[in-house]
Amino acid sequence: MSQKESNDIDELIKRTEEIIKYLESLTPTDRLDTVDAIGRCLFNTQSGTQGWVWWFQRYFIMKKFDDKELKEMFELWRQMAITLLKASIKFSRILESRKEKDEEVVPQSKGLPYVL
Repeated sequence: MSQKESNDIDELIKRTEEIIKYLESLTPTDRLDTVDAIGRCLFNTQSGTQGWVWWFQRYFIMKKFDDKELKEMFELWRQMAITLLKASIKFSRILESRKEKDEEVVPQSKGLPYVL
């Protein structure tokens, strides 16, 4: 690994550790804060996942991990994916169960569509 690659990885680790501390420190105090905190968690999860997808697509990076490390990664990513997908199902069902109530309350626009 070149010195530049090592420095890039060190910087990535440092930034990621700062993000972890930030996410751990989130203490929403009301509904709006909670929605914002969820968004920040999702954004950082997506950013991290996107970075790993980039790495996984590059053989020259992935070949640096041995079989045990790859199996460990697989188990970790599989469990995270399953947890995220189960949460998606759970909250999608809640949303679906409340759909009819919301449709009665939401005003219907007769003109051009608008953005809230």
